[in-house]
Amino acid sequence: MLIFISISSLMIVFIQAGTVWSWISAPVISLVAVFLIGVIMFVLQERRADEPIMPLQIWQDPLIVVSNLATLRGVATASNMFMNILGSTMGAALLGGVLNIKLTNYLRGLSGDTLNVNVINVLLDPIKRGALPNDVLNMMTLALATSLNFVFWGLLVVAALSLSLVLFFPNKDKVTT
Repeated sequence: MLIFISISSLMIVFIQAGTVWSWISAPVISLVAVFLIGVIMFVLQERRADEPIMPLQIWQDPLIVVSNLATLRGVATASNMFMNILGSTMGAALLGGVLNIKLTNYLRGLSGDTLNVNVINVLLDPIKRGALPNDVLNMMTLALATSLNFVFWGLLVVAALSLSLVLFFPNKDKVTT
């Protein structure tokens, strides 16, 4: 439960900060504090548990550390699915935050504060989309495309970092039987 609350707090920060809330606003600072306290409590609980969800000693293996830095996923066989979902969720939240920030800034530059991220939902509804004047539809489509461009560049950076971290995998000899 502690890790769920912690990661949920961090996901809300990635989604809301910079778009709905300022990065130094009370909600963002509070949620970051909840994340940090939750992670610390999770680690303390895992150390005390007879059968921890994620045994902390696995982080002493350089292969585990490097592979998780490279992929932002999986820990060990039993925790692999959990960590894959967690890594994917954090990636989606982070990149969704990038999309929201860029989209908000783009729309704000075009219309001041009259348009916000929610107007893009109109593009998803065929009936509402069909009722839009062409110039508004083109502007909204361009705003979404421009913002997605930043997300794809972010994915490229993450892929390049992952590839570079993979190069640091320890070279272990294969055991043949």
